[in-house]
Amino acid sequence: MAVNREVSPKGIGRFVMIDKPSTKYKEDGEYIVKLAIPASSKQAKAFMKKIDGWLEECWETHGSKRKANPPYAEDGNEILFSFKQNGVFRSRKDNTHRKVTISVVDSKLNPVKVNVGAGSELKVSFRPNLYKSPGGDGVKLYMDAVQVLSLVEYVPQAELGFSEEEGFEASENEIGSGFKEEEGYAEEEGAEDEDF
Repeated sequence: MAVNREVSPKGIGRFVMIDKPSTKYKEDGEYIVKLAIPASSKQAKAFMKKIDGWLEECWETHGSKRKANPPYAEDGNEILFSFKQNGVFRSRKDNTHRKVTISVVDSKLNPVKVNVGAGSELKVSFRPNLYKSPGGDGVKLYMDAVQVLSLVEYVPQAELGFSEEEGFEASENEIGSGFKEEEGYAEEEGAEDEDF
């Protein structure tokens, strides 16, 4: 399929990592946005239908026997759409590489430098990419830029004012994504080629 830039409907960022890429699963890092849109909305239904069309195109083109999950999943009364981008682009010809950054603009399209956190209202500019993989053929939504319509600034753990104390310590299963960047990512990720 031809690479066409698309823009998501507006939604709420439930997991936002666009300031710096996560290196939890990829050495070069990966930028991530999980965008929540109400499941009952026309926007969510239309967006899922568009993504399903890309999946059908992928499976037909590749004669797919193994099919990857779509880059969205139901989460309570919301649909979470998963956008990603590699932290580094590598050339297959000469193995050169360049660092990737995600452009961020405000509601009036002014470039901004802010720490966008979960709870922000966003739109995502992305390119759908059909892929073939032993784990299942599918589509990834490669994020290029984010428009911030309403900002909830991310506050790093170290800046919350707390210090370590004796007492309750959460187990791996009890750690929430609101305070732990990397663990929030780990809980939501599946196989490398599957978004959910």
